[in-house]
Amino acid sequence: MIGRVVVVGAGPSGLACALELVAHGPVTLVERTPVVGGEVGWRDPFMRQLGEKAASRGVDFALGSIALRWEVSRLLVASPGRIDWIPASTLFFAGGLRPGTAKDVGIHGDRPAGIIPATVALHLLEADVPLWTNVVVLGSGKWADHVVDAVGKLGGRVTAVSVDSSGTKTADKSITNAHSFRAVGRSRIEYLDFVADGLPERLACDALILAGDPRPNRNVEGALIEPASGVVFVQPLNVITATDRYDAARQLSSDWLLAQRGNA
Repeated sequence: MIGRVVVVGAGPSGLACALELVAHGPVTLVERTPVVGGEVGWRDPFMRQLGEKAASRGVDFALGSIALRWEVSRLLVASPGRIDWIPASTLFFAGGLRPGTAKDVGIHGDRPAGIIPATVALHLLEADVPLWTNVVVLGSGKWADHVVDAVGKLGGRVTAVSVDSSGTKTADKSITNAHSFRAVGRSRIEYLDFVADGLPERLACDALILAGDPRPNRNVEGALIEPASGVVFVQPLNVITATDRYDAARQLSSDWLLAQRGNA
């Protein structure tokens, strides 16, 4: 048996960890939303199946709870009306991935509204609300094609801009090998300036959606940087599908359990 483990994140990675670990000791699964699923979504049949399986095997759910701070042997969690410390020997952090921010991408100039991470944009677009009509998608990471398709479905026009030669084939227009980005706009973004193939470019837009390569999404104090004491990070950058993320996290958890037995 291992001591109590707390898992942050109830997407495919977090649920895989919980299912693998609960056979060897108590597990608490912390998720900021009131449902399991992560960015895959609670409606997904695979995610519902995983959630039901975890519950039937004795995983303790703390849904609608935000993980705030990790200290050795305990996690501070906030939920509506209360703040609690959850005692735990180890934190498995499966907080998902995010696109690079404007700072990460190196966008200079103004800081107007309308510069949006792809993950946020997808949540809004999937609600079938046509918020933007002339969109620039910056980056060719795993979210780019999904954003292009979602904007197009609602009648918007998309120009895809990437920093390498990969591009996004489904956009109305695609520009590759771009650099030196600058946002222009007073209250809301109006233009994106940049250089491509040695020439200055200016694109008019009412939204700039950031869809670059995935980066670890870490927002728990004490569990921000590897290595962190008592923390196992479960955030593979090159795993895309929900099934692949589940398999990768399950293998990582299994390897960790073997290592614990070896150290016993």
